[in-house]
Amino acid sequence: MYLGISAFYHESSVALISDEGELLNFQKEEWHSRVKGDKSFPKLSIIKILEDSMDKKNQITDVIFYERPMRAWLTVVKDSIKNYGYLNSLSKNYFRNFFNGSMSFYKEISKFKELKESNIKYFDHHLSHSYSALMYSKSSFPKISIVIDGIGDQKTISVFKIKSLSEIELIWSLDYPFSLGLFYSAITDFIGYSVNDGEYKVMALSSYGEPLFKEKFNQILGFDKGNFKFDTSYFAYQYSTKKSYSKKFEQFIGKPRQSIKKLDVQDNDFQFYADIASSAQVILEEITVKLFKYIHKQSDIKNFLFSGGVSLNSKLVSKLSKLDFIDSLEIPSSPGDSGASIGAAYFLSQKKNISKKNNLYTGIVNHNKNFIEQKFRKIYNKEDIIEGSVSLLNKQNIICTCIGNIETGPRALGNRSFLCDAKNEFLVKELNTKVKRRSSFIPTAPVMTKNIANEYFYLDNKSEVLAQNMSTLVEAKQNALKYFKSILHCDHTSRIQISMDQTYVGKVLISKKANFHILANTSFNISSDPMVYSLEDAIMTIKRTGLKYLVTDFGIFEI
Repeated sequence: MYLGISAFYHESSVALISDEGELLNFQKEEWHSRVKGDKSFPKLSIIKILEDSMDKKNQITDVIFYERPMRAWLTVVKDSIKNYGYLNSLSKNYFRNFFNGSMSFYKEISKFKELKESNIKYFDHHLSHSYSALMYSKSSFPKISIVIDGIGDQKTISVFKIKSLSEIELIWSLDYPFSLGLFYSAITDFIGYSVNDGEYKVMALSSYGEPLFKEKFNQILGFDKGNFKFDTSYFAYQYSTKKSYSKKFEQFIGKPRQSIKKLDVQDNDFQFYADIASSAQVILEEITVKLFKYIHKQSDIKNFLFSGGVSLNSKLVSKLSKLDFIDSLEIPSSPGDSGASIGAAYFLSQKKNISKKNNLYTGIVNHNKNFIEQKFRKIYNKEDIIEGSVSLLNKQNIICTCIGNIETGPRALGNRSFLCDAKNEFLVKELNTKVKRRSSFIPTAPVMTKNIANEYFYLDNKSEVLAQNMSTLVEAKQNALKYFKSILHCDHTSRIQISMDQTYVGKVLISKKANFHILANTSFNISSDPMVYSLEDAIMTIKRTGLKYLVTDFGIFEI
């Protein structure tokens, strides 16, 4: 068996892959530490995976890290010395991370007796992303894998041509400090959101604005016929750990938002920042589309894999899915750094049979039955979970789910969700603003069956596939505008999930007793907390929300 590890930068994780290429277990450190985006060495996740694997006959033969830390460190240091003649605050931070984190990697691994005899290996960051996408790809060879993120090793964009599982070739790349991902992060920082956490808020905000700053941004970056233009003087991420944009950017664009108050539509400065977000989103889309077109023209390949943090931008994915030269567009359920541990481990088994199993719920959880049954009143038994859930939803309740394994990726797909009838506008608003405590311009996503999705939204084969893990936006039909305004964005799009019948939420939706067609679905967490992992986490969170119905593997409880 092979153990893949992602750590030290953000979203630390561990993935266990069998010799046959099957993902056996996936754990994110934040689930156990309860620190959102936890980047520390994932010792709690390793402990969990080792505990769950004790009965496995095969031993872990190899441990693989999702990037080459020496290369990443040297890239930043070289850039610092080349451009500034000294080590700046960023390179010093990388220096500390390298020696306190990556250099201690072997030492940390050695603390686990089960791993002492394992071979320690390092892998390319962008190849880790590519293999995480390749692992569940169903399209035919050859295919193109495009990775776009902030930085991975020394790369910010990598394009691979994949002829087979063992034949993968780098055909185009972009080196740090030129970064499309870090450009979008700089905009996130400028608008007052946290980098690596608030990018989705910028995406949501963009629909409320006009791209009035597009021409200005065009002066800073662009892409044409394989050539990438990027003026780094407008940014500070290459030398500062405190902010991502420079004074020159402020003078060029305007004043950054520094208020601690949450930005919302009624604020005087809302439109200004919405226009900036819109401009950044348009630039991101246009450059990425040009890149895809360029690669297709050079390769004549029509099957694409897309991964890296930028692939989490569902508005961008929607644009890409509409390109007529793309036959298939596939995105893994965890395309960011946490999912890179999966790709690194899969690389070691990639000559084996490719796994086609469902990869949406691979975070194994051993739920504590006694904990919940001894403390709380059960209102529906285990065998009545679906019927009970339907009954509560029919009565216009919000229910909380902590059932089965946790979702592999960052998006709730029913197993760790708040759910309610999407037709009830008041209830959805309450869920979004009072329970989740979101700004009003960030909509709640819906979940539905494939038939219902086609009835209320404009879908094609590509968007149907992407909607299984909520990777894309789709446009609403007129009847959706009439009945389901609560789960639509201001531009009449929605990041829908098409559920599979065999999942918990799928069974709820296809129940003959259900008086609803579409459920509002958002992750079971509040504020800055990670997604709920265990029943203990669920109880603590639900008590903070004022809600009372919890769906578990052992029945439905009133908290």
